[in-house]
Amino acid sequence: MLKLFFDNCDSSLRSPLSKLRNCAFVGDFDLRLLKRAAAPAKPLPTLKDFLETSPPDVEVIVKNRASGPHQSRGYPPLNFFTLNKPELDLHCGICDGTRAFRCTDEYGATLKKEQVLFDELNYECKNCKEAKKFKKRFSLAIVCEGQEGPVQKIGEYPAYSPVISKKVYDLVGQDHRVMFLKERRAELRGLGIGAFAYYRHIVEDQKAVIIEQLEEVAKRLRAPDEYLLLFAKAKTQTEFTRAINEIKDALPSALFVIGHNPLKLLHDLLSDGLHELSDEECLEHARAVRTLLVALADRISEISQDDAKVKEAVGAFLTRKQKSAPSKIIATFALL
Repeated sequence: MLKLFFDNCDSSLRSPLSKLRNCAFVGDFDLRLLKRAAAPAKPLPTLKDFLETSPPDVEVIVKNRASGPHQSRGYPPLNFFTLNKPELDLHCGICDGTRAFRCTDEYGATLKKEQVLFDELNYECKNCKEAKKFKKRFSLAIVCEGQEGPVQKIGEYPAYSPVISKKVYDLVGQDHRVMFLKERRAELRGLGIGAFAYYRHIVEDQKAVIIEQLEEVAKRLRAPDEYLLLFAKAKTQTEFTRAINEIKDALPSALFVIGHNPLKLLHDLLSDGLHELSDEECLEHARAVRTLLVALADRISEISQDDAKVKEAVGAFLTRKQKSAPSKIIATFALL
C-alpha cells in the first residue's frame, strides 16, 4: 500500500519522502499524513472571506489582504503595503438579515515589515434607513507586509455569531438556539470533539420534537397507517439512534437529501461514540450532522409551505364558488 502511494505521488514529493519507504514505523496513520501532504493545496481565502466567516483566535493565511507595493514620496523612496477595506456581507441586527457593510475608516493602515500590525476596522450597514446604523468592529493582527500573509482576529463586536436559518431552530427547538450557536463556533474553531458532543446532546434532548415534525410531514403526505405507527413507537425510545432506527424506513422520499435517506445517514453518524473517533473525525461527523439537520429542516419547511399554499388556494376557490352561487340563482329567476 505504501509502495503504491510512492509510485503515484507527485515527483516533487517522491524524493524527500523516499527515505521513509523502508521505515518500519510507517503505519496507516503515517500514510494518511503523507497522503494529506501530497494533496493539492486549497485556495487561500480573501480578506473579505476571512472577516465574514473566520472566528476569533484563529490565524489564517489570506490573499488580497493589502494593496501595493506603493512607493513613498520621500528620499530614498520606500515600498509599502496598505491594508484593504473590502465591502462585506454580514448579518444586520436592525435589518434582521444579511446586508452589505462598508468600511467607515478613511485610510487603510500601512503594514509593517517583519512586524505585527494591530489595527481595527469599523463597518456599518449600507441598508439601514434609521439614523443609527448597525455597526461592526474588527480588531486584527496582521503579520508582516505583502498582499498575502497571516491575519488573526483578536476580537469583534458585536461578538462573532454564524447566521443560522430559523428553519433549523424550528426543528431542534428555540430553547436550543444558544447551544446550536456554541456548536457552530466550536466547529469553526476546529474543536471536533466539542462540536460533535454538542450536536449529540441537541438531537438526544430534542428527539421527540424532531420525530413529531417528521410525523406531521408523513401525515401531510398521506403515509400508510403502519408507517405512522412506527413514528408513535419511536417516540417511546429513550435514545435517538434507536428512535431513528425505528422510523428510517418510514421516512417519505420527499424528505430525502440528494437521493439519500437522511435518517439512515444520521443513524450511522451518531452510532459512532466520541471515544472511538479522533478529534478530526469528530469534526467531520459534526459537519455532516449539521448539514443533514439543515437539509432536513429545509425539506420540512418546503413541504409545510407547499401544503399551506394548496390549502389557501383551495379555500379561496371555495369562497368564490360560494359567493357566486346565489347570484346565479337570482339570474335564473330573473329570466322566468
